[in-house]
Amino acid sequence: MLADPGGGAFAGIGVAIGGIVEAANNGFGISENGGKPLINAVDDLKAAVEKALLRSSELSRQPALGTTPAANVYKPFLATVASDPAQGDPGAEEAA
Repeated sequence: MLADPGGGAFAGIGVAIGGIVEAANNGFGISENGGKPLINAVDDLKAAVEKALLRSSELSRQPALGTTPAANVYKPFLATVASDPAQGDPGAEEAA
């Protein structure tokens, strides 16, 4: 199951799923042939999100900027901003 990454682009998924459940409870149905493309789309989205979250760990690594005094200041700063849930990677909060 896809974990809620704390809002953002995925904030409306729970609401949308709730609407589908409500419609199903009120008699709306879909055939197996009609539902298969929807299931495939959700599976593809889930796989893409999981892949992106795995790759997002790369953001917390310090970039190779050299060893100058300025680079030594910016390297940890850039890695922190890129992996900060409020400013960058939304998956970093779950991994922490």
